[in-house]
Amino acid sequence: MANKILNNNEKDINGFVRTPDQTSYYFTLNVDTKWKNQLKPGVKVEFIAGTDKNNGKPRAFRLKIKKDSAQ
Repeated sequence: MANKILNNNEKDINGFVRTPDQTSYYFTLNVDTKWKNQLKPGVKVEFIAGTDKNNGKPRAFRLKIKKDSAQ
């Protein structure tokens, strides 16, 4: 689930998504993402959980909104 949007500007969109076990994953999206305006806290998302190669922290890859959450 989308948890917190940090920035939504002309460069990119970034923030955190949280899993049911309360693990938070950082994400970034290209500003050209078609569904960027639908991404808000509370919206259910799907992603691949991974680790940031620079700092080893949890990172979400290939983020997309779940079909049953799109409005």
